[in-house]
Amino acid sequence: MRKIKFRGRITDTKEWVCGSLIIYPDGEYNILTSRNNHSSKMDDWRIDADTVGQFTGLHDKNGKEIYEGDILFDYDFNEMVEVEYEEQLGAFILDKIPTIGAVGYIGSKDTELYCEIIGNIHDNPELMNG
Repeated sequence: MRKIKFRGRITDTKEWVCGSLIIYPDGEYNILTSRNNHSSKMDDWRIDADTVGQFTGLHDKNGKEIYEGDILFDYDFNEMVEVEYEEQLGAFILDKIPTIGAVGYIGSKDTELYCEIIGNIHDNPELMNG
């Protein structure tokens, strides 16, 4: 079964959390996380809406979860790519950095073998300049 979860940066601490996305009627974005595997208790974290990214369902070559907004090193093309969601296609794509243009869909297990997360667009904006 496909995991649907999101990642976002907590507004107060700048720490990243992953879990269920909640958008309240007042426009506040929060992520609900489980305290631990053996508890039904949850924590509700206020998130910077601009940092929210969805889990792609894939992992990089080191087993790390790949999220929208991550910057990967693609060993097939020997270049950095950004993970983006393309509305018209209804799919996650890999865009070249710094040029714009789809390198490929991020929808196969092959992606997991040849890419490595090297940062994200929020913590490492300097990577976006190539």
